[in-house]
Amino acid sequence: MLDILKDMMRGRHSAVTDPSLKVRTEGGVMYIFYTAKSGMLIYDISNPNGQVMLKGELNAEQAENTIDVTSLRKGNYTLYLIDGSDLVKYPFIYYPE
Repeated sequence: MLDILKDMMRGRHSAVTDPSLKVRTEGGVMYIFYTAKSGMLIYDISNPNGQVMLKGELNAEQAENTIDVTSLRKGNYTLYLIDGSDLVKYPFIYYPE
């Protein structure tokens, strides 16, 4: 994941916004609806400064996954999904309840 993000910063890899990605946040849980194209799905949630706030793996065989985001403060973030050689981004604003 880190290598892909470094390559993206150097202009060697670009993140895309995938229209098939659906995200909903409710009660400190981020619900991710995405059908993976590869056998592995990794995520990072970064703040506007590029600092990774949360990271982990999602189940690539499921169309719906969840991430506990209760540790995030109110603010702007970007969800990055690494699906094989694809890097999908989803900018969002988090409002804790």
